[in-house]
Amino acid sequence: LRDKLSITLSQKLIENIGLFWFISYQNRTGAAIQYNHNELAYRFKAYQPYWLINCKAQWKKENIQFFVEVSNILNTQYVDAGSVLQPGRWLHAGITNNYQQ
Repeated sequence: LRDKLSITLSQKLIENIGLFWFISYQNRTGAAIQYNHNELAYRFKAYQPYWLINCKAQWKKENIQFFVEVSNILNTQYVDAGSVLQPGRWLHAGITNNYQQ
């Protein structure tokens, strides 16, 4: 990893509801191995710099939290270390209970 910038922003919308933004820029050195279907061969391709934006909305009361998170909002196509193509935009939601005695 040659350059990396990470920014985290949080907003309180109304009582118990928050919005969190995670913005990052990454620029890697080196190259990834990719398969070229036209040539039927593997080739090295230099890593390209990219921006990622993730957002999480949550409602929290006492020990319970409901959340919805959207990752890779810009639907950026990028290859990370190890020549692994990363997923595009995706959404997940859930409930957590942090009950403590």
